[in-house]
Amino acid sequence: MRRKVMYQIKIKNCNNIAEGELCIEEEKLNILYGINGTGKTTIAKAIEFSKEPQKIGELQSFFTEDIASVSITPEVGKILVFNEDFVRDIVFKEDEGIIHILILIRKILTSEYLRLRNIFQSLIIWN
Repeated sequence: MRRKVMYQIKIKNCNNIAEGELCIEEEKLNILYGINGTGKTTIAKAIEFSKEPQKIGELQSFFTEDIASVSITPEVGKILVFNEDFVRDIVFKEDEGIIHILILIRKILTSEYLRLRNIFQSLIIWN
């Protein structure tokens, strides 16, 4: 059996995060939750911007002159962040949004697909 990769993410000087570290596991749904103002969106954007270094400056902390940075080890190919932009652009597209999210979930979490599909279907109000 192939060993799953753990990605180590290091974030420095991004908005309200002076320095932080977290790990995510491939082929798993990695959920970040917490109360408002604790840095969830900052972490999501930092992960997303790790592939676009010119954008990381958008997260520059007001508390220091040190440069904002994010690193992911080992390097990751494609990054999909399920955030409010994703919800706005994909999930709330009339008639096809829920299908897109289910296809995405199927590709990422094959073993969890049926369970999540049932949850999503129970949330849909059919006309």
